[in-house]
Amino acid sequence: MSFNDQFADKYVYISGGTSGIGLAVAKKFSALGANIFAFSVDQEEQRNLALAEMAEAKIHDTQQFKAITLDITDNKLVDKELSKACKEFGPPFVIVNSAGIGGAISFEQLSLQRFDKTVKLNLYGTRHVIHSCLPYMKEQGGYIVNVASMSGLIGLYGYTAYSSSKFAVVGLTHSLRSELKPYNISVSVLCPVQVETPLLRETDKYKPPETKAINNKAGVMTADEVAQGMLKGMKQNKAVIIPGIKGNFFYLLNRVFPNIREKMTERIITKTRNALALNK
Repeated sequence: MSFNDQFADKYVYISGGTSGIGLAVAKKFSALGANIFAFSVDQEEQRNLALAEMAEAKIHDTQQFKAITLDITDNKLVDKELSKACKEFGPPFVIVNSAGIGGAISFEQLSLQRFDKTVKLNLYGTRHVIHSCLPYMKEQGGYIVNVASMSGLIGLYGYTAYSSSKFAVVGLTHSLRSELKPYNISVSVLCPVQVETPLLRETDKYKPPETKAINNKAGVMTADEVAQGMLKGMKQNKAVIIPGIKGNFFYLLNRVFPNIREKMTERIITKTRNALALNK
């Protein structure tokens, strides 16, 4: 059986699965014959649009698609809804933890409430989903992909909350990869650069100019490109999946020559601040 063929008739669970990266991933798996269970905090209209896009990508009429509202920061609710789904919809062969919150702000302006919200959604939400579904996955094996970010590998200006949560997701992934191997469950973390999503468009409005300038050097990927890169990384059983050439370049540079990467970042910050000072 080929890598792609194994997903036919299997169940794929995707948090944040009705928009952005999550929806792009859902459409990829739909095109491989999988059944999709998506959950998010998106409004009903967006969920219905997402379901229509998933169904449009299907390859046979027996595929199933469902999308529900679920706040993954609520552990009891996650347990209730996902346990129910595992029994009634089908046990997940793939879990993709795509739900998350972004945004950049200087540490001095970062409130405890915002820091707490970011960690609860990005880290605890990922934990809750895996913990609820794991008993149903262990019998058949499968894949877990946690969506982090390049900012989960390289801490950047303005991302004290976001990077903290995503670095934690990377650590969670590495530990789970070792623990779940005996159950034939492969665990990977997806770390893209900026991705063109509704979340990015919203957070770009409030980013510090220094953060914007750094982000722009790494470029922007489409959600479809990230989803395709994720599948490629899963096929290669990579622990850390970095889609795109630029992302891999900056990651390698930071691993091999961290001082050079840091000086490059400092130059971008200085140049941006000088430009701002001249425009005052």
